[in-house]
Order: sequence, then structure tokens, then C-alpha cells
Amino acid sequence: MINELNRTFMEVAVMHILAFILIFVVGLIIAACDGNYSGIAAIGKFVGFFVLLFAVLWLFTQPVLLIIAIRLLLNSDVQTSANLKK
Repeated sequence: MINELNRTFMEVAVMHILAFILIFVVGLIIAACDGNYSGIAAIGKFVGFFVLLFAVLWLFTQPVLLIIAIRLLLNSDVQTSANLKK
């Protein structure tokens, strides 16, 4: 019986969190219709952070791609500093 109560409490807690997120997103869309895009920008930064995090973590599982990415970054840095000297 305690397991069932605990499970239903967790289900209710998760549903409250999902409902809050849904209300928050709807509120952001309504605010964006009035010209306030700060909420959508915040969500974009949040989602972008996790996309970048997963991309970097995936890159660490691919050693060859990691070496290529480091080489491209170093090459672009050299080209940028050469363009600044001109």
C-alpha cells in the first residue's frame, strides 16, 4: 500500500511539473505575441546548451572526429590571427 501511495505521489508530482512547463511555454508564446521575446530567448539558450553539451559528449566518443575538430579550430584561429595582422 505504501508503494502504491508513493507511486501515485510521484505521478502527481511529475504531472504538476509537466503542467507548469506547459503553462510557462504558453505564457511565453503569449508574451512573444506582444513583442517580448526574452522568454523564448531563455528557452533557446537552455535547449542550445543541452544540444551543445550532447554534441561535445558525442564528439568525445569519436576520437577521429575529435582530432579533426581540434585541427579545424586551430586552423581557424591561425587564419583569424593572420587576418588581424594585415
